[in-house]
Amino acid sequence: MEKVVIPTTVVSIENFAFDHCFELRELNIPHSVTELGLNFTCTYNLTTINVDAENPVYSSCDGILYNKDRTKLLLIPPGKVGSFAVPEGVTEVGASAAEYCLLDTIVFPSTLEKIGNRAFLRAEQAEIIFPDDCHLTEIGDWAFAWLFMPKLVLPESLEHIGRGCFYGNTYLKELYLPESLQYTEGEEFGIYWNLEEVHIRAQEPPTIGSSTFVRDTNPLIQWIPRYLYVPEGCREKYEAADWWSWNFNILEE
Repeated sequence: MEKVVIPTTVVSIENFAFDHCFELRELNIPHSVTELGLNFTCTYNLTTINVDAENPVYSSCDGILYNKDRTKLLLIPPGKVGSFAVPEGVTEVGASAAEYCLLDTIVFPSTLEKIGNRAFLRAEQAEIIFPDDCHLTEIGDWAFAWLFMPKLVLPESLEHIGRGCFYGNTYLKELYLPESLQYTEGEEFGIYWNLEEVHIRAQEPPTIGSSTFVRDTNPLIQWIPRYLYVPEGCREKYEAADWWSWNFNILEE
């Protein structure tokens, strides 16, 4: 079954309706469907979702699923490959929108404000790019877990990082945190085997937990020196703040 055309008598499609449809490549949604479960587990060949232009709730563009006014990206078909630029005007990427996707580059728009839970979980080969004028303030839980990038620069607008957001990025060596960051939920950057340096622009230490930077239990890895670079004149603040000095040698820059 490579192509599915949903009849106009259908108004709701439940989660996992197409679970493990390995051969499915194209899904066509009529105007009548106003409730759509967005979990497409193991539909690795699905590349195209088309929505009838008369649908009052959903829309599509280039095979990608959005809400009606295209301010929220709902689903990138798991079989999409190559590069993808999220269109300007999108303010939110929904939960699990690109879970296990095969993309190699994802470029976010300046209008983006929120990324939902598990949005890019295990998008392992993807490089993520935020524009300099990005308005992103919140990244949800496990949104980029198991994403293998050696360098990560988070946008200056970011305030909140969800639990486990970048968990399992064992390739990460350099991390740049913005001045706007206020707090994290925990386990954001564990396990960080290769992390060598973190640069943070915040004058006041953001609130982090004991598990924000999870050390590997291997004693040969656990005590490799790691450095936190803070703004000039802020070293003492970070040394006094909970958990920062426990994880890093702190230097000013």
